Amino acid sequence: MRAYIGQGLRADLKRLENNTVNALIASLKRHGVSDDAINQALADIAHE
Repeated sequence: MRAYIGQGLRADLKRLENNTVNALIASLKRHGVSDDAINQALADIAHE
């Protein structure tokens, strides 16, 4: 039971995190940040 609940919580947290990242990317684009700059920043954090 605990493993099942833990798995569900991890899935929910991942989904929320993705929503936050997508909202941040959309906001950056609205503020004129280029796609290249956003992609480079995402690549930088993926390597950390």
